[in-house]
Amino acid sequence: MVTIHRNYFEDILANNIPVGETTIEYLSKKTIRKIQLNDLLVLIKEVYENSRIVNRVDIERIQSFTMIKGRG
Repeated sequence: MVTIHRNYFEDILANNIPVGETTIEYLSKKTIRKIQLNDLLVLIKEVYENSRIVNRVDIERIQSFTMIKGRG
């Protein structure tokens, strides 16, 4: 289960770009679509935990499949 802040949820519904995505693009100096998945997951963890969108993000690697879990 992932819990997100109401303002963040409202931004998504209003089709606004959430701050987390803008921050990820700024840190990587690339658009979201051009970031490799492994790098993107690390950036998501860093940005979302530091901005307190979620309390903790666990990233598990299972064979060739990467799973991300947000804990709000």
